[in-house]
Amino acid sequence: MLWISTTFLPVESLASALVKNKVSYFKGAPEEISLQALSQLEFTPIGNRFALGYSDQPIWMRVDIERSNYNEALTFSLWPPRFQNIPVYLQTAKGFTRIDPSDDYNLSTDNLFNSFHDNIYKIDASDSNHVLFFKLQSKWSIIGNIDIYPERAINNQSANQGFLLGGIFFGLIPFILVLILFSIYTKLPIYTFYCISLISNAVVFLGSAGFDFQGFIPYFSKSLDEQVAFLTLINPLTAYLFMTYVADLLNAPKAHTYRLRVCIYALILLSPSYFLFDSSLLSKSYMLSNFVLSGVVIFLISSYFDRKNPIEWACAVLFVCMNLLGLRVFASLLGFIQIDTSIFTAQSFRIVAVPLVLALLVAYYENKNRKVLIELEIKSELAEKKELIENERRRTYERFITMIVHEIKTPLSTIQIAAASLQRHLSENTLELKRITHIQESVVDINQVFNKCLQVVDIENGAVMIQTSAFGIPVLIEDLKRVLNSQRIVYEVQTSQKINTDYVILKTILLNLLSNAIKYAKPDTTIVFTIEEMNAADGKIQLLFKVRNEIGPIGSPDPDLTFTRHYRSESAKKHAGTGLGLWLSKELAASINASIQLSTSDAETCFDVYLNID
Repeated sequence: MLWISTTFLPVESLASALVKNKVSYFKGAPEEISLQALSQLEFTPIGNRFALGYSDQPIWMRVDIERSNYNEALTFSLWPPRFQNIPVYLQTAKGFTRIDPSDDYNLSTDNLFNSFHDNIYKIDASDSNHVLFFKLQSKWSIIGNIDIYPERAINNQSANQGFLLGGIFFGLIPFILVLILFSIYTKLPIYTFYCISLISNAVVFLGSAGFDFQGFIPYFSKSLDEQVAFLTLINPLTAYLFMTYVADLLNAPKAHTYRLRVCIYALILLSPSYFLFDSSLLSKSYMLSNFVLSGVVIFLISSYFDRKNPIEWACAVLFVCMNLLGLRVFASLLGFIQIDTSIFTAQSFRIVAVPLVLALLVAYYENKNRKVLIELEIKSELAEKKELIENERRRTYERFITMIVHEIKTPLSTIQIAAASLQRHLSENTLELKRITHIQESVVDINQVFNKCLQVVDIENGAVMIQTSAFGIPVLIEDLKRVLNSQRIVYEVQTSQKINTDYVILKTILLNLLSNAIKYAKPDTTIVFTIEEMNAADGKIQLLFKVRNEIGPIGSPDPDLTFTRHYRSESAKKHAGTGLGLWLSKELAASINASIQLSTSDAETCFDVYLNID
């Protein structure tokens, strides 16, 4: 809650006027007790500023006024104004006289200013001492202030009220408007929630000064006491929301501040239940929850800031001190301690210091973020240059590969034609025929290496052309048999589905898998190639191409590295190869919406190709 001192202009000193007063209270008096019996009870002394906490029973207050030689009229002021229209009973030698709030000291006839209420009582001129009794009862914490001053000083008190209202309308509200524009411009939540916290302070400020909101809110008929009590439930929560973003700036873990904000939002959403349930119990619960929230905020602010940064040190110390002062305020609201002028000093310090430190802190982080942005821009420029160099290197590599393939394939074609011509003139089972056949096989192997290099270039450039066509499985099987020309492969076809995909890419994938099986399977064993139909998890029909073979001398392939580009195990390096086949197969499979999986056992290796028919 925000406390406001009502003394701004100098008021004639009570000491110089020789008027003294003593304030005391009594809890637990019977409901129907008489004033005479009440005056006989033993009251507990307390200061002019008092904090009696929450009470389910009325609290009787007693004010003893010693006039000495001062016999002029006095005014008695009871703050806060939420204690509306409380009758005060003046005890004199003749008995008890009821005094009601005086209408002689209205500040203005304006409707807006009439929304403020004062509890000012007039005590007529007298030579006798006085004893005042009045009863306080509230659904919220009973906290207040009593002032007694000469009637002629009322003008200064009225001016103080004017300064109070002017300070709100012409000081705090313009500052809030500027902050709203600044928060919209920067789009930083810390400004937005500091602005919300200030607005909450301003509203509580108005309520504490006696502003009655029910005249400005349709269908709202709650007493000023209930209004202020409800507003003071919300006010500290808005401050804690703001401090969670301060904790963010001070490097607190985002997960912690997020959970804290969720708890605060939950308390804000539950606050309207104040008007529905036991308001005293709910107010106490909220005050106790403020102790917990304050402790959590202190932990987050003090635990994660940079100890080497003086600005973060200053900010952490300020906000930790603010929270400790807040704990003192909550303790006074609960009646654990009495209030004094240090609370008002702390509140004034907060209003002045927080914007300055916040501006300094945010400026520091904006400067820090600016440096980060500059570093990111530099890194981005370096990355772009690196990408340009990499693209140029890749284009050079592509041109080189294309040129090499073109230059070598021409003589290879000549060798292939010459070998075929010589083969027709040689008898079967001769040494020369075997040499010619070996030359032809070597030319095929070299062509396959070049073809894979060209496919790598196409994949890296995203230039793989997909030419979808419909074909039957028997056509594919016959083509594979012709190219592989191996008696070790057993073909098992368990479906008659037609396939609608890129024929060349699918054949290339299967040729790579079957060629690997022939090369690395256990010698003289059968390789099983199965095609079957199955249902996918989404209900669509898939074709499964399965290549199974017994594990050969080089051992089982590594599932984590098998599809890695250029990977070849040490035992496999005695066989010819580039380490591109399986990587190419996986990349090409992705281009036709297919996938390849490897599964192994102690005796068998199996490659599965899953292809959607649609």
